[in-house]
Amino acid sequence: MGDAPPRIFTFTDDFVFKYIFGREQQEKLLIKLLNALLHREGSQQIVDLEILNPFNPKETASAKASVVDVKARDGTGRRYLIEVQVKNRPDQIARSLFYLARLYADQLGEGEAYEDLCAATAITLTGYRLFRHHHRVQSRFRMRETALGYELSDLLELHYIELPKVAEMLRHRHSPPAEADRQEGEAPEPPWLSLTRFEKWLYILRYGRRFAGEGPVPPAITEEDGIVMAIDELRKINADRELRQLLEQQEKERRELNSSRFNPHKAYQVGKREGLQQGLQQGLQQGLQQGLDQGRQEGMAQIIRQLIASGMPPEDVARRLALPLATVTQMAAPRS
Repeated sequence: MGDAPPRIFTFTDDFVFKYIFGREQQEKLLIKLLNALLHREGSQQIVDLEILNPFNPKETASAKASVVDVKARDGTGRRYLIEVQVKNRPDQIARSLFYLARLYADQLGEGEAYEDLCAATAITLTGYRLFRHHHRVQSRFRMRETALGYELSDLLELHYIELPKVAEMLRHRHSPPAEADRQEGEAPEPPWLSLTRFEKWLYILRYGRRFAGEGPVPPAITEEDGIVMAIDELRKINADRELRQLLEQQEKERRELNSSRFNPHKAYQVGKREGLQQGLQQGLQQGLQQGLDQGRQEGMAQIIRQLIASGMPPEDVARRLALPLATVTQMAAPRS
């Protein structure tokens, strides 16, 4: 049997997305993407952008391994967060609201006035159907009065873009209709010349596998500013063995981090097992007990450090684990 074919990276792979749109010097490409996804035209377009958490593919510390969103600030001060979430998470909406609120709140320093706060927009691209009761690809949320429907403020805005609905969107919006998906993930052939900028971007994000190799790119796509840049970046990743290995290592670290983060019992058992081994090596009952205790403490400390590294405030960690805040703070401190 021959070797398995190499993995094909696509735009919806977490670290690929951040590598393409979230590195330093990639501001222009991120501007193109945001303007398309937010339907910004004319004077409303983003023209200046700073990436607040630039991605370094060689930085593989576990503290960074769980952070795969891209944060940016435009010339007016408005903040943006964009991420890809491929797997269905039951806590997705609560998670989105948490990160949007933090994106908004983090800009205010001690002693600064609330009127200095700028708007914040969060965008999540999902690889699954989040809202099954409607067929819209993009859902936009703001704060409104529930009875009269008037808007309270435009300072907080939350977008969900459901990529599995792209083919259906193309079928309904264009005549003749786009070819239906024959298999899950197979790219339909749309009427390229009639696609909007928004639809073209969604197509390449949804069906990135089609553009990862050296095949031809439809002329209507090459005319769209920014899309060719994104496809070129995707092809570079798939052709660069060293970069592929770096991104795969990032994903591995993130999986391990999330495994312990969402399974505290597993991390606890790891710590307990290490303590047991240490105790057995000492050969004394006292040593065994000390090893067990140390293992339990190390397991709990590991959980605490990982939760904080993922962005959870120490106060929330303390409540979640039913521990005093002082204990959480002490265990989270770097070991000397």
